[in-house]
Amino acid sequence: MAPIGFRLGEFIVEPGTDRVLGPGTGERVEIEPKTMAVLLVLAERPGRVVSSDELIRLVWHDRPMGENPVYKSIGKLRRALRDETGEPRYIETISRKGYRLLVEPAALSHEPSPTHDEAGNRAVASSPAQAVLQQRRFVGPVAALTVIALAAAIAAFAPGIPQRPTHREAGVAEPLADGTIAHLSQLPIETRQRYLLARAELHERRLGFASRLRKNAEDLIAVAPDFASAHALRAVACTFRAIHARSWPANGSVNGPIDGEEALACARESSRRALEFDPRSAEAHAAAGFLAFHQASDCDPGCDQRGLIDLAQSSLEQAARLDPALPEVHTWLGMIYEQRGDLVRASRQAEAALALDPLNPVATYNANNFLMARGENAKVRERLIPLTSRPDPPPMVFRQLAENALASGNRDEAERWTRELAAHGGQSRGTQLFVATALARLSRIDDARAALAVADQTRAVDTGESLELALWVHQLLDGGSGARTYLADQQGLRASTAHRDTPEEARHWREVEGLGHVLAGEPALAVPLLEKVFGADGMPLVRLQPVDTEADFANALAWAYRETANATRAREVAEGTLVSLDSIASTGFDKSPQLMLDRALALELAGQRDRARAAFEAALARGATQQVELATDPRWQSLVETEGRRFAALPKP
Repeated sequence: MAPIGFRLGEFIVEPGTDRVLGPGTGERVEIEPKTMAVLLVLAERPGRVVSSDELIRLVWHDRPMGENPVYKSIGKLRRALRDETGEPRYIETISRKGYRLLVEPAALSHEPSPTHDEAGNRAVASSPAQAVLQQRRFVGPVAALTVIALAAAIAAFAPGIPQRPTHREAGVAEPLADGTIAHLSQLPIETRQRYLLARAELHERRLGFASRLRKNAEDLIAVAPDFASAHALRAVACTFRAIHARSWPANGSVNGPIDGEEALACARESSRRALEFDPRSAEAHAAAGFLAFHQASDCDPGCDQRGLIDLAQSSLEQAARLDPALPEVHTWLGMIYEQRGDLVRASRQAEAALALDPLNPVATYNANNFLMARGENAKVRERLIPLTSRPDPPPMVFRQLAENALASGNRDEAERWTRELAAHGGQSRGTQLFVATALARLSRIDDARAALAVADQTRAVDTGESLELALWVHQLLDGGSGARTYLADQQGLRASTAHRDTPEEARHWREVEGLGHVLAGEPALAVPLLEKVFGADGMPLVRLQPVDTEADFANALAWAYRETANATRAREVAEGTLVSLDSIASTGFDKSPQLMLDRALALELAGQRDRARAAFEAALARGATQQVELATDPRWQSLVETEGRRFAALPKP
């Protein structure tokens, strides 16, 4: 199906592709998403004067931007429409008041023929508001066109409004029934717009989005208290705020400290009400699944973690059945499959989310992780580069470009994107720790210390990835003494603050603490910590995202056993690690340099020296030349010595 458009005088406007088709030859003029959004706001109000302030509120969400964005967008529209300021035919400037569209938009009698690029999207149907038009629940061409314009405006400048297949495309004749669409058709246009803006906030995921999403959802509830989707969006916003309260306990979010208990209570109540108002709402089931997944990851002792994960999976699978075109459902469902070790299904869900929302940075990031694990680094770069030119790209875009370049052994590209991340990622501790670690791996030691100093301005209890990043950057910069100092600092903070680790965080802290003692050359201190994590078999979890670090921790335990004269247990743990890595290899997700290095070290610790050397050579050939931490990691001493010629080429910190 071609992108829905409308006629504006001699021109045809295609909001879905950000293009204006000229008269006669049908010349296509591409315009920026924000510029298209300005045109669509004017098209919703033909003949009315729209002020610059109103355009900034509707299109830019009152966010900081460059000088005169409205003036620049109007100029671009005039060029696309071949309009003249002095004798306008399409857009008139009303001095000190705003702009007015002089031409009444008209619905197309037939849609423009699809271009070659659009041919692959024939199975994709319209967004929720567009489906309202298709089902003719609005009357009159102007009202219908308003719905088209509104939906397309959101899709144009905030990609992510899901496109909805019909039952016909699934082999059934009738159009897809949807309570959200039916309810939307009864709401005032400003309310419909607020719903779509809330959806856009969820998919853009820009800094502070959870607070804005919650406000939009609560405004929706105030005017439509029985609208299930509004309660579902509020539940999702509150769940994200609960996550942020756990992730940033020291200084909260960009909007200030967050009350995690209040956010969790809000999420539970909103999820319950959403399901009560519409038990067949896909968004309500998605919100319930996302909440259950968060509760499982933040599980206190005695809670039914497995039951919560089962509930999350069941709810999200139900949401996918009710509406297979919600990208976030596939994203969250993929995370559950990944946690359960089903990497094939997890990868499929990640790709499904990306297919529905190809410019969404979160969907792109998740899908790219699987590509990088397959060694498809060129495709990852190809996907990410277009996102860097969009307005205010999220930091994760630059971070993954840097990660990808490091994995590919491209030092210049890695440094370029790391510095872009430093410029676009703000002063958050996690971002600055990643920047410092990447720069240290690139032997940019002074710059790495500067980034670490910025990160340390917020001295906080580290959890999650920040723990590993901080440990490694201290190790890379100052060797074992740096790792030892960092561990002592974190122990002191945990003792002197009110921070409470969840069971998962406590497990991770023991892992990192144990690894730190290994890096500091203290195997006897590492063994009891890592034994508590891995138990009798020492096998890491089979998950793509943490599997390399889990394997790394298991290798740390095996090395600590070997160094404390327990060769039998060292071999058993290493062989357990190889079983997990073989499971990853059977699915094809074992091509990243880090996983290849993990395999080489596990083979070495299992006593399989020849295979270990071959695996180490393969990792170096794949691009592991950026893994400069090997030079300061005592676990690698034996392999480094036997493969000295190849390893000599590694840059040293």
